Amino acid sequence: MSEEKKIDRRTWLKIVGGTVGGLVVGGVAGYYLRKPEVIREVSTVTTTVKEVTTPTIPVTPAKVTLTVIHAWPGEEWPLFEPLVEDSKKKLNIDIKPICIRTPDLVPIISSMFPVGTTPGDVIFTWWKWLYTNQAKGGHLIDVSDLFEGEKPYLLPGMYERYVEDGKAYAVPHAGQKVRSCLWYRKSFFKEHGLTLPKSWDDFISLLKEISEISGIKAPIVNGNGSWPISLNNTLDVILLTYGGYELHEGLARGKVKWTDEQVKKVLSEHYIPLLKYFSEPTEWVSAIELWWRGDYAIYPNGSWITAMVKDPSDVGLLLLPEQKSIAYTYDCWFAPKYTSYPNEAKALLKYFLSKEGGALQVKQGGFLPARTDIPVDVLPPVDREIWEMVKNLKVAVSPIEGSIGGIFTEKLFSNHILLWSNPTKLDSVLEDLQKAAEEELKK
Repeated sequence: MSEEKKIDRRTWLKIVGGTVGGLVVGGVAGYYLRKPEVIREVSTVTTTVKEVTTPTIPVTPAKVTLTVIHAWPGEEWPLFEPLVEDSKKKLNIDIKPICIRTPDLVPIISSMFPVGTTPGDVIFTWWKWLYTNQAKGGHLIDVSDLFEGEKPYLLPGMYERYVEDGKAYAVPHAGQKVRSCLWYRKSFFKEHGLTLPKSWDDFISLLKEISEISGIKAPIVNGNGSWPISLNNTLDVILLTYGGYELHEGLARGKVKWTDEQVKKVLSEHYIPLLKYFSEPTEWVSAIELWWRGDYAIYPNGSWITAMVKDPSDVGLLLLPEQKSIAYTYDCWFAPKYTSYPNEAKALLKYFLSKEGGALQVKQGGFLPARTDIPVDVLPPVDREIWEMVKNLKVAVSPIEGSIGGIFTEKLFSNHILLWSNPTKLDSVLEDLQKAAEEELKK
C-alpha cells in the first residue's frame, strides 16, 4: 500500500489563494480586453456565459451646409431671402449666404479655381464671359441633366444661353430682368400727345417731335457711370432688331466679326442716326430723376428701373416694331467641381430652375419669369404688364457688354463715347472692337 501524501495547512492555503487570485486576475483582464459592444458575465460557480449586446444609439446625420455666393446686398437681400429659406426646408440643407458682386468675384475665383479650391459651393454671376471661361476651363460641374423635362417650359433661347460645346454648366436664376430696353413715362406721352412708333421711320419722327417740346433737353437720356449703360443697351436693341438674333449671337460668342459688312450696315443705318438725339453723358442714377421730371423722354435701361421711380405704373416699355428678340441680364448659377457637396449643390440649382422657385422669386417683385409656365397672377401688376409684352420674344444669348469681357469690354465702353461724340468714326471703332475681341478670345 502506497504511502499517503499529506498536505499541510500552509501548502493548502497557497493552492487555494493561487486559484482564487487567478480567477480574479483573469476576470479583470477579461473585462478590459472584451469587445466594446459585448459584455461577458462570468460566474465562478457555473460554466454558463451570457452575452449582452450594448444598444446602438441612432445618430442623426448633420445637415449639409452649402456656401452660396449671391449678389443681393443690404436692402436687396429681402428679395432673395425667401428663396434661401424655402430651399433650406425643401432640400433639408443649411445655407451660408455670402454676398460677392460679380466684379469682385472675378479675382477670387481666378486665383482659387486653378488650385482646386472655391469660395462657395454654388455661385451667382451676371457676366457670360466669366461663366464661359470657367466652363471651358473645366472648373464647373456639368448640369445638363437638370434641364431634362424643363426645356419646353423655358423662354425661347433661355436654355441655349448656358450651352458651351454641347453641355450646360449653369442654370438661369429663378427670376430674370430684361437688360436692354427703351423706357418712357406714360403720363409724359399722354400729356404731349405722343404715340408709340409702328415703324423705324415712325421712331425717328417721334424723336424729332420730342426734341421740339418746350423744356426738353434731349429726347433720349445718356445714362452713364462706370459704364455707358444707355449706349450699351441701345446697341443691343438695334443689333437684335435690325441685325437679328443670329447676328447678335455671333458677335456675343465671337463667331461674327465686328468688321462684317452686315454689322456695318445695321449700325450705320439704325444706330448712328440715333446718337444725335442722346443727351450729354449723365450719371445714370441721377438721370432717372431728370427723366422723371421731364428733361428727357426716353431712357435706355434695364427693368430694375421700375423699382427706382416714384410711380412704377407710369413706366412704359417701348419696343421697336420689328423687334423679335430681347436681351435679358445673364443672371445664372453654377457649381464648381471643387465643392465638397456636388449632389446638394445640384439640388439647389434644380430648385432655382424649377417652376416653384421661379414663382416664389417673381412674387417678390422686380423680376420676370425664366419660364413660360409661371402663373401670370403671381407677378405684381407692373411686372405683369412688362411680361405680357416680352414673353414671346426670343432671349438673346447675352448683352454684348458682358459677352467677351476683359479688353473687349474696356474698348466697347470707350468707343461708345467716342462714337457718340464723333459718329464718323464708325469704321475705325469697329476695327478696334474686332482687334480687342480677337485678343481677348485668345487668352
